[in-house]
Amino acid sequence: MNKNTRIIYENEAGSVTFDVAGDFWIEEITGLQTDVDMITTQNVGQLGVTANGQAVKSKEPTFNGYIVRNVESRRAQMLAVILPRVFSRISFFLENGDGWYLEGWPTQTPQLSDGLGPQHFQFRFLAPYPYFRSTETKAYQLTGLTPLWRTPFHMSGTKRISQFTENAFCKVENSGSVPQAITLDVVAYGEVSQPEIWCVDASRRIGISKVMQPGERFRISTHDRDRDAGRAVQFFTADGEVSNGFRYITPDSDLGMMVGIGGNVFTARAAANTQNLRCILVTAGGERHSI
Repeated sequence: MNKNTRIIYENEAGSVTFDVAGDFWIEEITGLQTDVDMITTQNVGQLGVTANGQAVKSKEPTFNGYIVRNVESRRAQMLAVILPRVFSRISFFLENGDGWYLEGWPTQTPQLSDGLGPQHFQFRFLAPYPYFRSTETKAYQLTGLTPLWRTPFHMSGTKRISQFTENAFCKVENSGSVPQAITLDVVAYGEVSQPEIWCVDASRRIGISKVMQPGERFRISTHDRDRDAGRAVQFFTADGEVSNGFRYITPDSDLGMMVGIGGNVFTARAAANTQNLRCILVTAGGERHSI
């Protein structure tokens, strides 16, 4: 394991950190390459083949390493976290602070050696989405209050501390090679009627058929992990109570909305009182192919 790399396996059951300064060491990781199936045809007398398409396979890396200290407690920790059928994330953090992750499920729970000294372990992990994604996140304000306060300031005259962003069109960049899922936080600071978020380039929208009261909030996620966990649409009351908000989503809404490759233009509006609406779009800060 590279001494400058820290690996974290985490899920709802807890986390395990693999670090040369800690008790878990990674000796070798295999299967991180990306395999591609090419679909080709060849006609009679044709020299070579014609490429008609390709399919990228999932990853199934194998992790080999050692528990070097506190063997008994660390062994129990590993077996309690790396569980079958529990959706998990494996993040790789480099010395410069960059981080990349894979998500999926273990296909082999930890196999551990016996003995009183350091114990060898091995486990496998299936990542159905084969590319690494960045742990960095970026937030974009689609509509809401833009701060205008600056220091130093002059005491004379009238100054605004904020201003509502009207006719907001926000450009969201995806510098990766695949579309990215998004999370939307739709918040009402006053009464807002039937808010909606548009991806202008794709002419797709997510609509909410509700008159939102002050303090109410929707969190809408197009990530697979949230859909699988029943958290695709969450509704929060002003008191903080959480419930499934799917009943408020309009039938024509695109709950698979993605940020396409390159620049994407989003906008948010409402049937009434748009000035009371705030919408934040959060997406991965960057994606790359694995090497």
